[in-house]
Amino acid sequence: MARRILAALAAACALVVAGCASTPPQAPPFPTAAAEAPTAAPSETPSDDPAPACADTDAEQALADALPQMPPPFPPDDENMSDVQWDTEHADLEGYDPCAELSWITISIVGGTGSSPSQVALFHAGEFVQAATEKSYGFWPQVTRLAPDSLEVVYFWPKPGEGNAERSGESPMRFTWDDESGSVLVEGDPPNYL
Repeated sequence: MARRILAALAAACALVVAGCASTPPQAPPFPTAAAEAPTAAPSETPSDDPAPACADTDAEQALADALPQMPPPFPPDDENMSDVQWDTEHADLEGYDPCAELSWITISIVGGTGSSPSQVALFHAGEFVQAATEKSYGFWPQVTRLAPDSLEVVYFWPKPGEGNAERSGESPMRFTWDDESGSVLVEGDPPNYL
């Protein structure tokens, strides 16, 4: 009994030390309690709602595939801004999930500032579906997951008389994946400025 307690204590210490190491942890040189006792595989339960198939692309590749289909940062008729590009190096990839019913990537422009155009790319099962809005809007939006198939995007904008730093105006929009139509349902209106 004491030998088993000492083995478990040594294994726990090894795990703590391995968690602090900068190299990948190696298996302990002795069997642990977890290695000695086989565990039963969890039983599968049928689901009424099948999960979407997962894409085999990571967030960087999904964004690269989506960019040619997204609206430009500025209107195409703005010749002074026609060379402005989306900044893939600083895109927020955290919202992308290749298995989610609806996920997102937020992106702004190369060399942008706080009020530069941003866009939210929407994905279903890792495949690009659409940009959240037809136009790109200034200020980085706030994206919140509401459910596995639903997101809220809050766009910020300066009210009349406010500077860019104040930008107290908010335009919330809700995006929900609809399996029946195979598209994203949109509720709410985008900001009424560019």
